[in-house]
Amino acid sequence: MKKSILLLFGVFLFFYGAKATDITTHFTTNTTLTVANSPYIIVNSVNINDGVKVTVEEGVEIKFNSGRYLQVFGTLDAYGAKFTANGSTNKGYWDGIYVSSEGSSYLGTVSLDSCIVEYAGYLYSRKGTLTLRKTTLDNFSGHGVQLYSQGTLDISQSTIKNSNNFPIYLNGPGMLKGTNDNVLTGNASNYIYLNFNDVSGTFNMPKFDIPYRLTTFRVTETGTVNISPGVKLMNFNTEFTVRG
Repeated sequence: MKKSILLLFGVFLFFYGAKATDITTHFTTNTTLTVANSPYIIVNSVNINDGVKVTVEEGVEIKFNSGRYLQVFGTLDAYGAKFTANGSTNKGYWDGIYVSSEGSSYLGTVSLDSCIVEYAGYLYSRKGTLTLRKTTLDNFSGHGVQLYSQGTLDISQSTIKNSNNFPIYLNGPGMLKGTNDNVLTGNASNYIYLNFNDVSGTFNMPKFDIPYRLTTFRVTETGTVNISPGVKLMNFNTEFTVRG
C-alpha cells in the first residue's frame, strides 16, 4: 500500500513539474526563458519592449496559440530553441515573429542561432535586424522571411523549406546579407522575390542557391545596386533600368 501511494505521488510530481508556463503580458524587463520552466505558451500576442532583452536558453520550446505573434522592439536572442504551434501542425497556425514595425521609432533585433521555427505565417523584418544562423524555418503558410525597406536580414547556414510561397520576399529595398551556404529550396516558389520597383539608395544582392525574381526594376540616379558574382536574375516580361 505504501509503495502504491509513493508511486502515485511520484507520477503527480512528474506531471506537475512538466506544467507549461503561460506568457500573457509584454516583456518590460530583461528576462531569460529557461529550460526548467519550458515549455512556454504565448497565450496572447506579446511585445518585447524597447530597451528590453529576452534571452532564450538552449532546449527551450515556445508554443504559440492560434493567431498569436511575438513583436520585438527590443532584443530577442535565442540559441537552440524551438518556436512552434501549441497543439497543431497546420501551416500558419500562429502568426509569426515581427522585428519592430514600419511606423515605430524603435529598431528591433532578433537573433536565432541553431533554432527551429515551424507552423507560422511569416518572419517579418520590418525595422531592425533579423539574424538567422544554422536555423530552420519549416511549414510556413506564407513566405519564410518578409523583408521591408527599413529591415535587415542576415542569413547563413540556414534552411527555409515547405513554405506556401517564396522563402525570402522583399516589400522594399531593405538590407539583405547572406552567405551561399543556405538551403532555400523545397518551397512553393523557389525565388527571392523583389516586389518593389525603385532603388534610390544602396541595395545588395548576395549570392544564394536560388535566383532572384524581379518585377519592373529601376535603379534611379541616386541608386546603386551591388550584384555578387554568380547571382541569377529572373525577369518575367519586365524591365531592368539603370540610371544610377
